[in-house]
This record gives sequence, structure tokens and C-alpha cells, in this order.
Amino acid sequence: MQVGGTKPSNVQEIINHLDDVEYPVTGREFMEACNNMSDVTKEQKDWTQRNINMDKKYNSPEEIKRDLKL
Repeated sequence: MQVGGTKPSNVQEIINHLDDVEYPVTGREFMEACNNMSDVTKEQKDWTQRNINMDKKYNSPEEIKRDLKL
């Protein structure tokens, strides 16, 4: 996980998609799903990828929100 970068001004699209994946999900699986979501901007995807733990297994949307500090 490479923590960094300025949080996008609008992260609502990321938050909206937290409920679109089946849990448990790894950070990598979540990002793969995000990369197929056309309404998530490149800036949002890049920021999420830098700030999510790709190897961690997340059991709920709240766990991802906590790691992303949303």
C-alpha cells in the first residue's frame, strides 16, 4: 500500500460502489471491479489504488472506508 496523494474532491462514486461488490473482497478485487466502473474517474481510481491495501481481505464496506479514511 502506497499511502499518498490528495483525496479527490468527490469520492461519492467510490462510496457508491462499496455496496456493489460481494464481501469478503481483497483490495485488488475491489480495484478490478472499480476499473470496470465507468462513472469512477481515473483520478478516483488512481487515488484509491494508492491508498487501499491490495492484499488485505475486507469483510465490509466500512473496513474499506476506514482504510481510505472516507
